[in-house]
Amino acid sequence: MHRVRQWNEMWNRSDRLIKLLITGYDIKNPDEEAIQKDTEPHFATRAWPEWSTYGDVFGIIDNKASGLLTHISVMIAILTYMIGKWGVPVLEAILIFILIGYIVCAYTCLRCLRFWSFQDVVLSGAVVSEQEKKTALTMLRIEMFFRQECYKFSLNLTSALTVASVLLFIVSYFT
Repeated sequence: MHRVRQWNEMWNRSDRLIKLLITGYDIKNPDEEAIQKDTEPHFATRAWPEWSTYGDVFGIIDNKASGLLTHISVMIAILTYMIGKWGVPVLEAILIFILIGYIVCAYTCLRCLRFWSFQDVVLSGAVVSEQEKKTALTMLRIEMFFRQECYKFSLNLTSALTVASVLLFIVSYFT
């Protein structure tokens, strides 16, 4: 049990350090006003009736992009491992081209997972004006459309790259 407490304390210390480095806030002595100012717009938008629909769509895109990112990560690992194994320059060049394509797909999937992506809209707080709400909802629609298009692009390119990878493995087997 003593070791478990030591591990927990070690992780708690590292967690505090990471929070301090990333947010700039000392968790032991937080700036409550600044934290509330940073987080309040998220709560304000979630109180809107429209948010439920947007939140559902963002959740679906997040889930799909996460699943696709898992496949992409495995393919990147496999292809990286295969570099230099075949000794056929043309196959190696094709493999590297496919690998670069997967990296592009990974980036676009990661972009789909971004938490809050529009910085043009700054909500004033829990009570927002109708113009702020209209602007925020427009930006949510734009963000939803963009994430949807990123996901479709990644899915289509990943499908093509997966077929190309399988064909490359088959060809490499016979060379």
